[in-house]
Amino acid sequence: MHIRFGNLQARNIELANYWLERAAENGYGEAQHHLAWYLETGQYGYPVDPEGAQSWYGRAYAQEHQETLYLFAIRQFVDGRPSEEALRLLRKAAEMGFEQARYVLRTYTH
Repeated sequence: MHIRFGNLQARNIELANYWLERAAENGYGEAQHHLAWYLETGQYGYPVDPEGAQSWYGRAYAQEHQETLYLFAIRQFVDGRPSEEALRLLRKAAEMGFEQARYVLRTYTH
């Protein structure tokens, strides 16, 4: 039995993945982002699937999911500096309340 965060609830990874996939398929951006991350990293019983991850990230990005915008921004840094597109995405994520984007913007745009 697995215990999550000390709440004494048994984890059922298969059931959790089932509901995550249903939510993602029904357009819930948060689920799309997490499913993409699990496929990218091979977590929670998912195989590493770069193409599947990219597909789900694309869906979350199309919905302007704030963490996905941030992730896309970070991946557009060149030589450790944000590109103009990265700054645009960071601003959008920051405006939506994503604190990590605000921090990165403060760091690079004094």
